[in-house]
Amino acid sequence: MRIEITATNDLLTQENARLDQQISDATEQENTITNVSFANRNLRGESYEAAESRIKMNALVLQMHRLAYEELQTANHKNSLLLSSLPYSLSNGVLDTDECTGEIAKCNARINGYMVALDSLTSSALEQSFSIFTTIDYHTLYDKVSSVYNELIAVEQDTIRVWEEKIQKAEEYKNASRSLYDDAKSFMSTILAEASSAVEEYVVNGAYSANAYNLLSGSLRLREIKPYLDDEQYAAMEAALSNDGIITQIELYSGFGSFNDTLYSALVALSLVGEGMVTENEVAVIAETYNAMWVNGDCKSIEDFFECSYVPVPGETRNYEGGFYGAPLLITPIGARRNITYQLYEQSPLLGRVADYAAKPVP
Repeated sequence: MRIEITATNDLLTQENARLDQQISDATEQENTITNVSFANRNLRGESYEAAESRIKMNALVLQMHRLAYEELQTANHKNSLLLSSLPYSLSNGVLDTDECTGEIAKCNARINGYMVALDSLTSSALEQSFSIFTTIDYHTLYDKVSSVYNELIAVEQDTIRVWEEKIQKAEEYKNASRSLYDDAKSFMSTILAEASSAVEEYVVNGAYSANAYNLLSGSLRLREIKPYLDDEQYAAMEAALSNDGIITQIELYSGFGSFNDTLYSALVALSLVGEGMVTENEVAVIAETYNAMWVNGDCKSIEDFFECSYVPVPGETRNYEGGFYGAPLLITPIGARRNITYQLYEQSPLLGRVADYAAKPVP
């Protein structure tokens, strides 16, 4: 097995540079199309709605391309990191297991030579002839010479381990590289299936249905939001979006005591990333959900709603030092004093948007 480390890394760097440009182009076109609105120009009616639906679907196609490019870029980056961790064999910039095996064979040959030399030192004939021609104690000299040979053997054995580790690294890279692009392949498989379904529906019916649009949009969105959510939050979003691609009130709150705080906390987390991460429709659904809690007199759900709506202020803590039950510090015995560090919280951007929406006059 021969791994061209430097050459492959150079190719990955070049490909990611091209992907950067493609991502930038797709994002620009996607933003342009997404902002198209006939209603804002007082152009209303079924024909305008149908035309806008087709345009919006094109935005999703561009989004598919962008996310596919990003998936491929991420896989390339992981590949590059793995390659950069590999050692070279004999050739600069290359890890060749055949070279490693050849070097191990050379080490073993030298070890065999040292072993033969050691065996010759212990033969009785050599010991006898040695005692005839010299007055030096044979055993003293043997110990010194054999010690040198043993050290040489140890060096060769250490060298063998180095080459074996390089072979192991090459095998580990081969096994790991097989799955590097699995996420990108899985993403494309899912999205292409949903896109094909949407296109087929358009061919048959002459228009994309809201369900086809929402499902495709929901799948793309799940790919984008995953880095910003914990496992429970992502699972809640996945469960909600997999049904019809949108979040409905019943998924947030289906009745007394049923507030889905995990799903709502996911939306709060996304609102911290950027305003565009939570749609206006979702803001409206949350406002309706909160109103339903009040109508039901569901105090526990309201309490949970506000608990999720406030988020920690990064790096902002305060210390409190005082007596129990607010007693002044000066009259509180030292043993009864408390020193507490607490985290500061602030209103999440999402709660502000929900409040603004609720304050709008009913049309």
